[in-house]
Amino acid sequence: DGGAGGAGRIYIEYPGATGTHTDPNPDATTGTGAVNNTYPTGIINSYAGLTATANQNAVQITVNSTSGFQTGDEILVVQMQHPTNAGKYEFKKNITVVNGTTVSFLEPLANTYYYDAVNNYRAQIVRVPNYADFTVAGGTSITSSAYDKTTGKGGILIFKATGMVTVNGAIDAQGKGFAGGASIDSNPSSTGYQGESYVGTPPVLSTTETNQGPALAPNAGAGGGGGFSKSNYKGCGGGGGSYAGGAANGQNGTGCSGGSAGGTYGVPDLATLFLGSGGGSGGAEYDNTLWYTGKGGNGGGLVFVAANALNVGALGTIKAGGETGSNHSITGSPALEIVGSGGGGSGGSVYLGANSAPTGLAGVNAAGGAGGTWGLDGGAGGAGRIYIEYPGATQDGTEAAPNPAARTGVGGFNGIYT
Repeated sequence: DGGAGGAGRIYIEYPGATGTHTDPNPDATTGTGAVNNTYPTGIINSYAGLTATANQNAVQITVNSTSGFQTGDEILVVQMQHPTNAGKYEFKKNITVVNGTTVSFLEPLANTYYYDAVNNYRAQIVRVPNYADFTVAGGTSITSSAYDKTTGKGGILIFKATGMVTVNGAIDAQGKGFAGGASIDSNPSSTGYQGESYVGTPPVLSTTETNQGPALAPNAGAGGGGGFSKSNYKGCGGGGGSYAGGAANGQNGTGCSGGSAGGTYGVPDLATLFLGSGGGSGGAEYDNTLWYTGKGGNGGGLVFVAANALNVGALGTIKAGGETGSNHSITGSPALEIVGSGGGGSGGSVYLGANSAPTGLAGVNAAGGAGGTWGLDGGAGGAGRIYIEYPGATQDGTEAAPNPAARTGVGGFNGIYT
């Protein structure tokens, strides 16, 4: 007789089942072919922006769409932009999707989350996948969507795991934070745009037709736009965006000043969660030749990983750095003008929490982006914030890190460890 065929596998899954996977809809169970328990790549979160203020003690939230959310999910609720409330957040487990624009939960909100389209007060909910083990394989990456100020959503990469998280590829929120100041052409002469930041104030520029347009002040953490000088044919560099600190002003020129660096915000232990701020764009001066100023670099996004244990392999990376400011460009034959380049965006936030000390942290980075370097340079972006939390860790607010090599950055200022 021929040998009998081997057994197949049967897996029964329902809420409350006792088994390997504790999530009623575990992302990590999906797979194709003969390999089960494969891991997703690309964007792993779903996002929805609030469309009405959710007050403290409320048990439901109104959003633009509940697409991508399911009853039983865990969500992060976070204020993205507001002058005094930005950065506040909380988690809600086992939500109920009530309809296409409403989710509810059992425990009332601890904070108020503001929405105001006129003043750009923005908050969002983010689906938090819960896994058993999770691996980012070599040559693959997971990422977030870029933050969108018009909807108040995106910019955050977050997940939890009850087991081991292994990073041999990339967890990438590089440049996914607040946007840098927009590039402008040099007709008419003007300052550069400010970058975007947590307060929600729209970036501005100035086209005041005087002999010298002063550089713009920062927009909270975002860099100011570079100034311009009509008599000296100069547009100066945009200021670097800031977060934990260390951003630089844009380069001055004859008769004009570079944009101011952004101001610091947030706290070392990430008790409030922020994105990195954008750099300012360069100033513009016009005299027959059309120039385009350098765009400010976007700030870094937010990475939040909570697991039983975490290891970053030799080639693995966790990145929430700021974007490099752009160089200016020219259309037509060069004349006497020099137009400013953009300031770098600041680094964003990285939170890594585990039940034992995470290992292999050399690839963790929240550095600021470099400023543009053609014409009059943009200022470098400031440091983001990295917080490592595990039992027995020393968290004293200094720059002491489990592995200081992880603070390396190119061009911009390094991410600050606490």
